[in-house]
Amino acid sequence: MRFVDGDDEADARAERVLDDIARRVGFRDVAFAYEPIAAAHHYEQTVQAEELVLIADIGGGTSDFSVIRIGPDRRGRADRGRDVLATTGVRVGGTDFDMLLSLESVMPLLGLGSQLVDKDLPTPNALYHELATWATINFAYTYKNERELGEMVLQAREPEKIDRLLTVVRQRLGHRVAFAVEEAKIALSEAEGALIGLDFLEAELAARATRVDFQRAIAGRTDRLYRTACQCVASAGLGGDAIDTIFLTGGSSRVPAVRAAIVRAAPSARVATGSDLLSVALGLTHMAGLTA
Repeated sequence: MRFVDGDDEADARAERVLDDIARRVGFRDVAFAYEPIAAAHHYEQTVQAEELVLIADIGGGTSDFSVIRIGPDRRGRADRGRDVLATTGVRVGGTDFDMLLSLESVMPLLGLGSQLVDKDLPTPNALYHELATWATINFAYTYKNERELGEMVLQAREPEKIDRLLTVVRQRLGHRVAFAVEEAKIALSEAEGALIGLDFLEAELAARATRVDFQRAIAGRTDRLYRTACQCVASAGLGGDAIDTIFLTGGSSRVPAVRAAIVRAAPSARVATGSDLLSVALGLTHMAGLTA
């Protein structure tokens, strides 16, 4: 597994830190495993015959893929190194989809894309990106931003929108916005449209999100998932038609556009799912039992 891409020394250092933490809290035997390999062990408990499986684990910040040979005659083996044919990953995950949905549907209600009167320019977009990204929301809460937004309200063609943005910053409401967006993302996996309720910001305020617009907004990311899945299959020395099953796990694997992108890498494969949020943990438990 990798913690840092493109820097072997930093990756090894990160692994040593995690190993040290585990030992300090009392673990004596510590081993690391790719999350999709763990998910494969969980899925393997359900199969009745040997399969070549593409495991797609779509996480919050990254997505990981593995091609592995599984089957009832293999599931009891502790060493599965020869069964793992390829692994790869990409820094695309659920928080990317949240960010893009927020920028598409919510941030325009807070002034994204609106014009300033004097300069006839759009409002600066850096703050919107900060508030739309889970990891940087707290960076938006500065007195400098409050002061500049107060001035921008006077310069904006749509001052009411900038005033909403100022309220978000002053009252530290960025995470409430993010949770509302995430709920809408989940809803769009089942429905063609969803309302993003923002009544905590202004009475009866809501953003309308549609699956079509959401899919368009995340198309660049889903294309990267497709290309990474294809890369994993190719690294195993296989073509897409050799894959028997695609096993999807991770919360954002429920997003229809994500599923469609991954299925394109092996269109003739059967699609299987398990416990989206527990497959990795259950698989790790099984792996630990084999080595105990």
